[in-house]
Amino acid sequence: RMIQTMRKTKELVEKDQIYVKLAGDKELLAIVEKMKEKLMREVNSKELSVSETKDMENSKEFDRFAQEGKQMEEFEIDGRALRISIKKT
Repeated sequence: RMIQTMRKTKELVEKDQIYVKLAGDKELLAIVEKMKEKLMREVNSKELSVSETKDMENSKEFDRFAQEGKQMEEFEIDGRALRISIKKT
């Protein structure tokens, strides 16, 4: 649902494919990995990558992602932070 909201904010239509990057804690990402294929179909994602938040904080990838015009937002799920970035392909 969060990714779909981001798509609407960015005025993307259903046929627009996106790249998705997620960063969160290990447990949250394990759940995402189990549902990865389904999630990709539902949001029309060409690629979905995940990274632990601690890895992303030590990396410049999310900063670079944001600088390249990709939308990035942080959400809270059961008290845990999840960063989501999307970019139209």
